[in-house]
Amino acid sequence: MDQEAEIFCRFMENARKHLRPLVTDDLIREHAADPLGRHSLDLEHLLVFMRQLPQKDKLVILAEEQDKQFRLFRLSGVRGLPGSIVGGELYHTEEEALHAGFLQRLRDLGLVEEK
Repeated sequence: MDQEAEIFCRFMENARKHLRPLVTDDLIREHAADPLGRHSLDLEHLLVFMRQLPQKDKLVILAEEQDKQFRLFRLSGVRGLPGSIVGGELYHTEEEALHAGFLQRLRDLGLVEEK
């Protein structure tokens, strides 16, 4: 493993130790209630951390049927390679899809258990 990758692994291990206690049922409910609104300091801290991480397989929201249905979509991160739909769920609002993306990112980062 090269030195840069090793440093990033250590950084992520330390970040998980610090962030895991912040991820409570109350914090998840707060995000579900208003994904785009003002947030508590703990939720804002977590969101800023998540936004700053490099994402080779970034999650985006795919709008279908003229913004009446939404899906989570994962970009491949490689030019010319297609992405893929994440799960089979359809969301009726953009806010529902944003929250689902938030939960998926928490799972991807190892901050909550897989379901």
